[in-house]
Parts: sequence; C-alpha cells; structure tokens
Amino acid sequence: MAIIHKLVRTVVIQYFQVRERLSSGVAYNPLSSSLHANPYPKYRQLREKDPVHRSPMLGGWVLTRYDDIDSVLRDWKRFSSGDDSRRRRNQDNHPFANEPPSMLFTDPPDHTRLRGLVSKAFTPRSIC
Repeated sequence: MAIIHKLVRTVVIQYFQVRERLSSGVAYNPLSSSLHANPYPKYRQLREKDPVHRSPMLGGWVLTRYDDIDSVLRDWKRFSSGDDSRRRRNQDNHPFANEPPSMLFTDPPDHTRLRGLVSKAFTPRSIC
C-alpha cells in the first residue's frame, strides 16, 4: 500500500508541475530536494519569468520580489491573515484549517498588541 501511495503522490506532483510550467513557463516545487539544496536559481527563474506566481500545488501564490512581498504584508485589509479570512477559504484545502488559533493568523490591531507582548522574548540577547 505504501508503494501505491508513493506512486500516486509522485504522479500528482508531476501533474501539478506540468500544469504550472504550461501556464507560466516555470514550475515551483517546494518539496524538491534540489530546491532545498540551492533555492536561488529557482527564485531567480521565478523573478524573471513569473514574479507573482500562481502555484496550484500550494493552492496559493509565490511572490519573489521584495516590493511585492512588502506590499502584501502591509496591506492586511486586502490580504488578511485573520481567522475570518481563513474561514472564507475552502478549509479542506487550507494547510492550517484545523490548527488552534495563533497570533500568526490575526490582523492589526490584535496582531500588533500580541506582537508587543512577545517581542521581548525574541530579541537577539534573549535568544542567545
């Protein structure tokens, strides 16, 4: 049974990779061992060919330019991390659908308040 599961998984990943490559000219597989060994060539390829890349395998977007990422992270009204936003998505496909509440999935002003409470625990001096 494990062999069949592994084979099906491989076929599904290859399907998503082909689909991505056909639609955007580049495929991004975050599970790839070559990506883990050296991600920078793939990031360069994404920036050049498709800097705001739709990944069917991830069910989301891969952004590779600083300004794009910065804009998304600062625009919490359109790109919410909040629990309400998570509930609006199809929870079966969301990787954190069944996780307990976390400050990672809150928006300002709650996130700002919680971040202020824990920030002292994450200074370089306190970590070392």
